Amino acid sequence: MIDTKYLQLLATTIGIAPFLAACASSSTTSAPLRMDFVQTYERACLNEHRLSYVDLVSDAAASGWTPIEKTHNSELSEMMAISEAAMVDPEFPEMTFEVSLFSRVRDAEEFILVIDRVTEPEIITLTGCYLYDLDAVQTLDPSRVTALLEHPIAYETNVEGSDYYADPSEIITTVWGPPQKYPRQFDTYLTFIPPGSPLKAQTGFDGLVLKTSASEPDE
Repeated sequence: MIDTKYLQLLATTIGIAPFLAACASSSTTSAPLRMDFVQTYERACLNEHRLSYVDLVSDAAASGWTPIEKTHNSELSEMMAISEAAMVDPEFPEMTFEVSLFSRVRDAEEFILVIDRVTEPEIITLTGCYLYDLDAVQTLDPSRVTALLEHPIAYETNVEGSDYYADPSEIITTVWGPPQKYPRQFDTYLTFIPPGSPLKAQTGFDGLVLKTSASEPDE
């Protein structure tokens, strides 16, 4: 779901886990290479345009992502409805919200890319970038995100006894703090909501998501 707590938290977003490429082979043939979740996220969200909503959206379109509507599928439609409802905040009557949605499909595997911008005039403008695999049925080793960010994990929700513990049959989230490698970036979230989780009713989706947000520089 699109992060709706930007202005309250400022240094955080809500969040997810990297998706390793699956490559199957037989004695005579190999299946086509599947899309790599972490690599796709890096190219779409952490490129040279990461501090500009307009430029990120333009780059996605130029890089082969297909623009889609929020009615693209039922989960995306529900996610957007929940997010848009939460963006109506009487404490921030001048806050504006923009969003662009994209899809990329290869060998029947689809990733959804969500790029958004939340602006509170005279306070902050935040650009968020979210990569979803709504068909994911398991979480993945977060070490590749650690390597990408060159930053240690802040906490994981599947560690029993921790203040952040959550039932892993409902949600598994790994969080990294702001990485020095990417200035102006806030926390990064890798989240997996298993099929059948009751949290789907709150978020609108199950599956995998990897996301972050960054503050846009003043013009």
